[in-house]
Amino acid sequence: PPVLKADLMPVMNCSEGGEVVITSEYIFATDVDSDNLKLMFVIAREPQHGVVRRAGVTVDQFSQRDVISEAVTYKHTGKQQHGDQ
Repeated sequence: PPVLKADLMPVMNCSEGGEVVITSEYIFATDVDSDNLKLMFVIAREPQHGVVRRAGVTVDQFSQRDVISEAVTYKHTGKQQHGDQ
Protein backbone atom coordinates (compact mmCIF):
# COMPACT_ATOMS: atom_id res chain seq x y z
CA PRO A 1 0.00 0.00 0.00
CA PRO A 2 1.05 3.65 -0.42
CA VAL A 3 2.99 5.16 2.48
CA LEU A 4 2.80 8.84 3.47
CA LYS A 5 6.12 10.65 3.75
CA ALA A 6 7.26 10.73 7.39
CA ASP A 7 8.08 14.44 7.85
CA LEU A 8 4.98 16.09 6.36
CA MET A 9 3.85 19.47 7.73
CA PRO A 10 0.83 18.72 9.99
CA VAL A 11 -0.90 22.11 9.68
CA MET A 12 -1.51 24.45 6.75
CA ASN A 13 -2.51 28.03 7.46
CA CYS A 14 -4.95 29.93 5.25
CA SER A 15 -6.27 33.39 5.97
CA GLU A 16 -10.02 34.01 5.92
CA GLY A 17 -11.11 34.41 2.31
CA GLY A 18 -7.65 33.36 1.10
CA GLU A 19 -6.35 30.52 -1.03
CA VAL A 20 -3.15 28.51 -0.53
CA VAL A 21 -1.34 25.92 -2.63
CA ILE A 22 -1.29 22.41 -1.18
CA THR A 23 2.32 21.36 -1.76
CA SER A 24 4.24 18.12 -1.31
CA GLU A 25 5.41 19.47 2.06
CA TYR A 26 1.85 18.75 3.28
CA ILE A 27 0.89 15.65 1.30
CA PHE A 28 3.18 13.17 -0.43
CA ALA A 29 3.22 9.38 -0.64
CA THR A 30 5.24 6.59 -2.20
CA ASP A 31 4.22 3.15 -3.43
CA VAL A 32 6.76 0.51 -4.44
CA ASP A 33 4.26 -1.07 -6.88
CA SER A 34 3.02 2.08 -8.63
CA ASP A 35 4.11 5.24 -10.38
CA ASN A 36 4.18 7.75 -7.50
CA LEU A 37 2.91 10.54 -9.78
CA LYS A 38 -0.29 8.56 -10.43
CA LEU A 39 -1.19 8.05 -6.77
CA MET A 40 -4.64 9.49 -6.03
CA PHE A 41 -5.76 11.29 -2.89
CA VAL A 42 -9.47 11.20 -2.10
CA ILE A 43 -11.03 13.72 0.29
CA ALA A 44 -12.96 11.57 2.75
CA ARG A 45 -14.48 14.50 4.67
CA GLU A 46 -15.09 17.92 3.12
CA PRO A 47 -13.36 20.89 4.72
CA GLN A 48 -15.81 22.76 6.96
CA HIS A 49 -14.93 26.28 5.87
CA GLY A 50 -13.69 26.00 2.32
CA VAL A 51 -13.05 23.87 -0.73
CA VAL A 52 -10.18 21.99 -2.32
CA ARG A 53 -9.63 22.97 -5.94
CA ARG A 54 -7.58 21.69 -8.85
CA ALA A 55 -6.86 24.28 -11.51
CA GLY A 56 -9.64 26.46 -10.06
CA VAL A 57 -12.34 23.75 -10.04
CA THR A 58 -13.66 22.23 -6.78
CA VAL A 59 -12.67 18.55 -6.55
CA ASP A 60 -12.98 15.62 -4.15
CA GLN A 61 -9.84 13.87 -5.41
CA PHE A 62 -6.51 14.75 -7.01
CA SER A 63 -3.28 13.05 -8.00
CA GLN A 64 0.20 13.40 -6.62
CA ARG A 65 1.16 14.79 -10.05
CA ASP A 66 -1.40 17.58 -9.42
CA VAL A 67 0.25 18.34 -6.07
CA ILE A 68 3.78 18.40 -7.49
CA SER A 69 2.68 20.71 -10.31
CA GLU A 70 1.10 23.01 -7.65
CA ALA A 71 -2.35 22.75 -9.24
CA VAL A 72 -4.14 21.90 -5.97
CA THR A 73 -5.29 24.65 -3.62
CA TYR A 74 -7.43 25.13 -0.55
CA LYS A 75 -9.78 28.11 -0.80
CA HIS A 76 -11.30 29.46 2.41
CA THR A 77 -14.90 30.41 1.67
CA GLY A 78 -15.83 31.29 5.23
CA LYS A 79 -19.02 29.28 5.31
CA GLN A 80 -20.10 25.75 6.01
CA GLN A 81 -20.55 23.60 2.93
CA HIS A 82 -23.59 21.53 1.88
CA GLY A 83 -26.45 23.87 2.57
CA ASP A 84 -25.51 24.95 6.11
CA GLN A 85 -26.38 28.62 5.91
